[in-house]
Amino acid sequence: MRTWPHKTPCPRVVCADGFSMSVQVGPSYMCRRSPRGRWVTVEIALLSQPEPRLDEYNIHAGVEGVPPVYRNVPVATLARIVDSHGGILEDSYQELRKREVLPLCFPSRA
Repeated sequence: MRTWPHKTPCPRVVCADGFSMSVQVGPSYMCRRSPRGRWVTVEIALLSQPEPRLDEYNIHAGVEGVPPVYRNVPVATLARIVDSHGGILEDSYQELRKREVLPLCFPSRA
């Protein structure tokens, strides 16, 4: 497996109900920053269970045997998904906040 020095993965987002996903940001991922430098979209993958609200962002839609990767998912969509799963667990929230993945307004739940 090839490793990329500029592609350091962020920790998983873990929600209060057990739902988890990989949420990534960075120049080597499929996401964008605003002109002010904040992440406005993220790349999501490796869901613990299907999440229909992400279907439109799946770059592998219709391809058999390929795990879904969701590109340029708006942060607002991510916020709605996280909220519907009870919020982010505190440890997960603090780690992601350090990496500027999530807006500070996301509620964490212990």
